[in-house]
Formats: sequence, C-alpha cells, structure tokens
Amino acid sequence: MHKSVTCSFPSSRATFRTGQLPAARSTHIIPPLKDDWQVVTAFLHTGDSSALEQVNCSRRYELSSLRGGTNVASHYFLHSVLDTMAHATNFLNMILQANRSREHSLRRDIHWYHALVRSILEGDPKIHKAVVTFHTDAPTPGPHVFLQATRTEGEVVLQDLSNSAHHHLKSRSPDSEWFNEFRDRKKTYMQRRASSRDPVATQNGYILDKSQINWSAPYLECEHGNFVPHWLLTLSAGFYGLKTNSAPTFRGVVRVDVNLQDVDIDQCSSSGWFAGTHRCNLTSMDVSLLL
Repeated sequence: MHKSVTCSFPSSRATFRTGQLPAARSTHIIPPLKDDWQVVTAFLHTGDSSALEQVNCSRRYELSSLRGGTNVASHYFLHSVLDTMAHATNFLNMILQANRSREHSLRRDIHWYHALVRSILEGDPKIHKAVVTFHTDAPTPGPHVFLQATRTEGEVVLQDLSNSAHHHLKSRSPDSEWFNEFRDRKKTYMQRRASSRDPVATQNGYILDKSQINWSAPYLECEHGNFVPHWLLTLSAGFYGLKTNSAPTFRGVVRVDVNLQDVDIDQCSSSGWFAGTHRCNLTSMDVSLLL
C-alpha cells in the first residue's frame, strides 16, 4: 500500500522556527579514537547507549563499510519510507513540470512546501527528519529554499534554514553529499511519466524511479559534543523541472533521515549490510535482533 503525501497540516502539535544550519563541521568523517571506537562498537552490538555517554565527539560516526542501499532496499522496514519519499518527490516533479512559473514563485507558495515537508515527516513514524530544498538558476551554488521538519521531544519542529543553507552546502563534503550528488550530476536518469489519458505528459514528463534514491551508510549523529544514541540512515532523491526543450533540469532534493533503532536484522543473511557476520546459531530459528 502506498502512502499519499498531502499538503494539509495535520492536527498534531508543531513549532515553527527560523534559524541557521549548525556551524560547519570538519569535512572529513573519521573514526573515533581507539577507546571511542570500542564504545561505538559495543553500542552497535548491544544497543546499550549508556556507554556512549562516556565519550565525546566532534563529528558524526559513519559505518562506511555498510554503504549498500541496493542490498537493503528490499527490507520490509524501509518499504513505507521509500513510498513516502517517492510520492513526495514525484509530487514536486509533477507540479514543477506542469507549470514552469512555479519555479519563479517559490516564496509565494512557501506555505505549500512547509506543509509538504511536515507531511513527509508525519507520513511515517520511522522518519526522524525531513528536508525539502529548492535550487534555482541564481549564481549562488547552494539551495535557495531549505525547509526542515524534525521530531524532537514529542513535537514536530519546522524550520526555514534558507538564509544559511548555501554557505554550508556549496562545497563537497560528507555533510553535503546528499545535495551535491544531484546538483553536480552531469546526466539525469529518469523515467518518462506514462499516462494513456495525457499523451503530452507521457512525452514531456519525468518521474522518479526508486532505484535512483541515494543511500548513506548508517551513522551516529554528533550533537553538542555527544553521540545521539540512534543509528540513522539518510535517503535522498532529486526532483526536476523542464527546460524549454523539455529536457529535465535539476530543481532540488527531498531528503529523509530514518531512525534504524528498531530494524529487525537477520544476522544469518547471505546478503545486505550484515552478510557474512553469522552471529547466530545456525541450528536455531531465532535469528533476529533489534539494531
């Protein structure tokens, strides 16, 4: 069953804040010191977050060896997240491709996009953070609209971070890869939108294929000098308008950060993130654990 993305504000509590993105961190994601690495490894295997309180951090810690979206996309835990992302991205594809003037009236329609980013977050409880960015043909290289919705302490926090986003995302770094991967792509691979009732849309429209969603490696976020005790995964997808010759042109990115804490992992699996670890009794039927 596919989840639909609406542009109406749900009734649950939300707070709107303006502000800036966090100060830029180091552009290199490196492992913690040896003792810290042991603590992170212990958290990975046990799920006990108390040890993380004993170490400090200055950047997020990424399990770079587990970068493998194509192997885990079939995991049932992520199906609804992928559906939510695809619906939101294709909603933006359709409205921008159907009406090119919308690209020049982003601020006029900003309430629609606030509603969209919030509906992405509330469309699936596994989504920790949702971001929608818009890129125009202005000289500055970063996004020109940056809207974010985050779950925090039982409420949804909406933020417009547009004023500072281009300073933090204009250059390539692990923290900006989710945006720049699409902005700097030389060739766009998209499906044409098929509609037996609308041959014009079939010829000129483009939609997202789920295989084109980018996956980060699982990571622990670092906030205020401490690791946040939740493994996260960032998924991102580009959306596109149309040039005058009907070729697709980059117009922004939809991003979601997924909380992986309650993912069931089959440790005896021969494929995916934990392939070959065999941390299970092969004679037992009990092969799952919570990440």
